[in-house]
Amino acid sequence: MAVEAETRQQWLDDVVNTVGNTFLGLEMSCFKCHDHKFDPLPTRDYYSMQAVFATTQPADVGVALRETSTGNDYERKSVAAKALVDRLSAEDSKAKIGGFGRSVTLNRLQRWNKQFQPLAMSIYKGPTRTFNSNSLSNLPPSIDKRSGDLMILNILAGGSLAAPIEPVELAALSAVESLNEWQPSPFPETVENRRRALADWIVDESNPLPARVIVNRVWGWHFGGQSLVATPNNFGVKGSKPSHPELLDWLARWFVDHGYSFKKLHRLIMTSNAYQRSIMTPDKIDSAQANKILASFPVRHVSAEEMRDIMLQCSGELARNLGGIPSRPQMNWDAAMTAVNVQGGIDIPYRPDLTPSERNRRSIYTYRMRSRRDPLFEVFNQPSSERSCGIRDESIVVPQAFTLMNGDFIADRSLALADQLLKRLTTMPQCVDAAYSTIFGREPTIAEKTKCLDFVAAQFVHHKQYPTPRFDVAKKIAGLTPYDPEYAKRYVADLQSADVPPRTRALADLCLTLFNTSELLYIP
Repeated sequence: MAVEAETRQQWLDDVVNTVGNTFLGLEMSCFKCHDHKFDPLPTRDYYSMQAVFATTQPADVGVALRETSTGNDYERKSVAAKALVDRLSAEDSKAKIGGFGRSVTLNRLQRWNKQFQPLAMSIYKGPTRTFNSNSLSNLPPSIDKRSGDLMILNILAGGSLAAPIEPVELAALSAVESLNEWQPSPFPETVENRRRALADWIVDESNPLPARVIVNRVWGWHFGGQSLVATPNNFGVKGSKPSHPELLDWLARWFVDHGYSFKKLHRLIMTSNAYQRSIMTPDKIDSAQANKILASFPVRHVSAEEMRDIMLQCSGELARNLGGIPSRPQMNWDAAMTAVNVQGGIDIPYRPDLTPSERNRRSIYTYRMRSRRDPLFEVFNQPSSERSCGIRDESIVVPQAFTLMNGDFIADRSLALADQLLKRLTTMPQCVDAAYSTIFGREPTIAEKTKCLDFVAAQFVHHKQYPTPRFDVAKKIAGLTPYDPEYAKRYVADLQSADVPPRTRALADLCLTLFNTSELLYIP
């Protein structure tokens, strides 16, 4: 809902900030409105680098579907979505959504339908294109239609489009060049090869930043977020000083000398003594100091996505198919039903995929919406998708415990695991052994096994006395999609507690307890 020129400027800001964070370890937005207060980065450099992308236009590109299950999935969902839109078009221009007392326009269902079309996000080079936000597609114009003047970037006083000062020439960061007595080739003023020139500038061996930024990130990923520079997105004066500067320099040089090979870098780190150390802190060394000098290996909490995938893997429900349409996993029902304001209107409720095999794909394939975040991921520190995340926060807060003990997702996975264990094993001791083997990769000790069997026996008595009430999934689904009754009819719900006997529910309580242990949630 912004003015077109402002939207374009915000896009350019995002591109430059992301490039700066990712490859240069610099917070570019710090010198957008004025010269950087601490680093030798003038505002002119910000807009000179932004000018590289002045001719870059976002666009959708049609692609052909392959004859695979992925392609068939696209086609099936596309046909179903189009049928819904066509039916609503014939009935009314607005579809009522029960419970909200509002309506959802047809701007909105058609946009939802677009996600099932075989389109790839891409770009093209040329003059700035007038884009109507109501358009359902953003296909690039043919070369002969790319007419108009090329966008000229100006230094903006205070970062305001209403206050242009003077135009800038294409360039990168002057400080990086002057500090290293480096004179790179000039950037082309034509449409062609602007981004290529910036890419060449970034990876030039005279540029000291990219290799250090990359090896610092990779090191941090392997050591539980403990990077050599604790601020991976900020190598400036206000960023953290390297804990081991000589090691950082050596790794950067090694990385360049070995052809920027990530595979070789991973192998180097993972075969090092530092990576193979025990989590136990050596005697007479303070634990904080031990972490700093890597005298012991740091323990980390699994990320939200890892936790979800681990539990789906343990329950036997993880779908491993690659690529295709993003997965829409089942979300907390209250969060799915909550009305969300999007651009002056009410967004349609969140619609999980119809079948468990579609919903239970790896977390890397889940569809993310900035306006409606999944509470399961959010409570476990999943970062925002709006900006580059240098390093994830790792917190231990009460809502996490509530989610792990009472959340629908963990309860459903526990029930699924218990059900499949009892279907292939005959005795409860066998099930306890199998539960430990599945979740922890080891057998229980005698004491653990005794406690578990006693716990399951007590829970069996409880569940026999207090049957679990049935949750009306069909009614809840109908509330999500009153404009699409066929969706509610075809939705395949997960296994419910009311569908299984007390013995299964008792074992599910044990599985839930094991899913809540530090042995599963922390990686040594």
